[in-house]
Amino acid sequence: MPTLIAVVAEAREDAEVCMGLTKRVVAESAMTPDWIRDDPEQLAEELRFAGLEPETEFTQRRRIRAIAEERALPHKRAIQRLRSFGSPIGEDFADTWKVVALAAADDRNFDAVIVSRDTDGRLERWESWREVRNTSGPKPVVILAAQHCKLEAWLLNGFVPKDEAETGRLREEKASMGFDPVTKAERLTAKADQAKKSAKRVLNRITGDDPERRRSCWEQTDLMLLRENGEQTGLKEFLDEVEANAIPLIVRW
Repeated sequence: MPTLIAVVAEAREDAEVCMGLTKRVVAESAMTPDWIRDDPEQLAEELRFAGLEPETEFTQRRRIRAIAEERALPHKRAIQRLRSFGSPIGEDFADTWKVVALAAADDRNFDAVIVSRDTDGRLERWESWREVRNTSGPKPVVILAAQHCKLEAWLLNGFVPKDEAETGRLREEKASMGFDPVTKAERLTAKADQAKKSAKRVLNRITGDDPERRRSCWEQTDLMLLRENGEQTGLKEFLDEVEANAIPLIVRW
């Protein structure tokens, strides 16, 4: 029986990054049996992803409230009960609680759920997501993909210049900001897309605004380097959570 993971993210690229990195971690981990690790087709059979709605690969986070209403999820009563026990209810707690509750109630029997979202520099969001996980049952396993501050910070963590042009653009960005936007991407906290310290602006510039080059940052860069550069952006934590929680689900049989 394959391991089925629900994926909830803000946009398709976020979901693709989370799913792709999950597959990479499983495929490259020493914890994964050889018969899965060495056979991409077998891995595809053993690890599958889906959204919370039928025939979808992932669910956009903005859809959660509507889905919860459609399925008459009794979230208010449950959250009030948590409040009565003194659990902190921070920003985004309710929507994240709905994500986990919907996955748990789904008749497809999800083994895990990946919850992906930018923190936008507001760590109280991340803290509330962690509180949901702490108050949830053992199934589905909750894997958090908290991007500090943006998804683009994760992609910058995986940027390795491939030619002189990229090396030059990265050098210019380092000189302009006074730090390396690849190893210190968490410092790119600007919200306006064209601001000097915008992760989106920096990534677009050093990759030449090339979607395939952008994709290669997470698809091809060594996982060890992603962990090293992503220690403060949430990337390392996500990769570690996948290895610690997803792989045991796959090899349980």
